[in-house]
Amino acid sequence: MFSTCKTEGLHGDVLHVATEIWTEDVGADPERADKRDARLVWRGSNTGVLVSPEVHWNLSQRIRFISMVNEHTSSPNYSVLMPTSELEEVGPPQNRSQAWMNRLTVDASFTREPVQCRLGACEEMWQMFEFRNLITQSQHNQHKYIFDIDGNGWSARFKRLITTRSAAAALGSLHPGSDGPQRPLYDILTFFRDDVWRGGASGHDELAQKIAAARRQWSLSFWRKRDMVAYMWRLWSEYGRLMSDHPDEKEFELPRSFYN
Repeated sequence: MFSTCKTEGLHGDVLHVATEIWTEDVGADPERADKRDARLVWRGSNTGVLVSPEVHWNLSQRIRFISMVNEHTSSPNYSVLMPTSELEEVGPPQNRSQAWMNRLTVDASFTREPVQCRLGACEEMWQMFEFRNLITQSQHNQHKYIFDIDGNGWSARFKRLITTRSAAAALGSLHPGSDGPQRPLYDILTFFRDDVWRGGASGHDELAQKIAAARRQWSLSFWRKRDMVAYMWRLWSEYGRLMSDHPDEKEFELPRSFYN
């Protein structure tokens, strides 16, 4: 009944606060203007599904994401919405090579070795993907854009990512289909990072900086330990009231002295 995450439209679990790995320590985090790498960065393991011959594991969200952004050889074109000037949000769709966009805008890979795999599927994962070394939080923070995608459940790193001065983008799942996640992701990257093919003429990096600053301020102001305590207290209190044989007698009211 209670969980830290759920599948929208499928499960009706009541969400509670995930306290695991809560932190406000994000490591060395330079001002956004001083961050050296403008590419979108992600590192993680291939969690999210059991990699086994009887499972369609290639459709899981992390594997589809890494497959998509590490395509550097073939040349499928995607129609992406690109800004045409600083005065316009977006212009008409333009065709761009996926391999070209990946090289210029994304730095993402699995780390260490395949996990959650069996029956020869681990060897297949080794052949399909490059597994790199881990990078530190401070190395993550050198990127202007940071990606977050869930694995087996809720993201333990989301709190830390939105507390940095980088612009953090989060994705809960990637739906199968020919038009899938490609267009939204590449539309976002071209909107903010149009500079990679226009010499900085019409990118919107200053807007990304405002979004990152607002998210960081929200995290520091409303995702504190005392905020989580207040939410959990009210959640369990209300659940106890609803399950009681006499719910009207279980209502929580602050004493009048609290308001004086």
